[in-house]
Amino acid sequence: MVGFDYKAGWKGLSSATAIITLLAACSTAEAPGRETTDDRHNIPSSSATANSGMDASKAPDASASPGGKTEGVQPVASIPEKDVYLYADTETAAVLAVGDARQTMDWTYSTVRGVTPVLTLGDYDHDGEDELAAVLELGSGTGLLIDELHVVELAGMEAGASGERPFADHAFQEEDYLAQLGDALSFEKVDKDGKWFGEIAIGDRTYEVDLDAFVREHVAEALGKELGYGAIVYFRAEDEGLTFQAAVGLRIDGFAEPQYIGDITASVSYDAGKFKLGNFAFAAE
Repeated sequence: MVGFDYKAGWKGLSSATAIITLLAACSTAEAPGRETTDDRHNIPSSSATANSGMDASKAPDASASPGGKTEGVQPVASIPEKDVYLYADTETAAVLAVGDARQTMDWTYSTVRGVTPVLTLGDYDHDGEDELAAVLELGSGTGLLIDELHVVELAGMEAGASGERPFADHAFQEEDYLAQLGDALSFEKVDKDGKWFGEIAIGDRTYEVDLDAFVREHVAEALGKELGYGAIVYFRAEDEGLTFQAAVGLRIDGFAEPQYIGDITASVSYDAGKFKLGNFAFAAE
């Protein structure tokens, strides 16, 4: 039995990947809910798609031509001017090539609708050296879209030439960012002279949302005391920083998923493999 938890999204499954796999296996029909479209990710060329699921024996390795690019193999994502390339390996892994260094990454590099990772270089920990940020879409559908953020430390690239793993890959785990969001977020229904509002407190600000339409349709008692979130999560990586966005909605009796009323946004700080949300804001739909 799979249910929707008030805070963490789909309760009873250990990961977002398991959620998406289950939904795909159950039905090809779209569930009711918010449309989830996103133009931040790359749609690969036909040659890149053809390389998806490539046998590991055909993937680029350390003996490939000098530099990150492998001749005759189309990358699924790249930053050519920085000699950064990501190649398909197995169905659940990809090869990251930066200059002469290569490493197999346990990354979801493509989805059913052909969405591939977004790669960005930036000094995210402010130590004077660039890290590689990778935003992977684990899957999507109506009412469901979950990104995964990785920051890859490149400091060990020279050691990689001697056979050691050259990159240190750090992921912002789902349970981590949901816990941080839960600690920062509170919600209260308020009756002001017969008109219902929701007060959303996040960070150091409080926002007010008109709930009258929901109360007229469902009555006030049907609206839950906590907001639902976790099924629609975006990350964005740019040169100057990392950001987080999560859709939040009302929990209403009789509805399996939240009825979305807006989005929480936050900055993401990174240091030594740890991630922290900050500078929270809410925007109503």
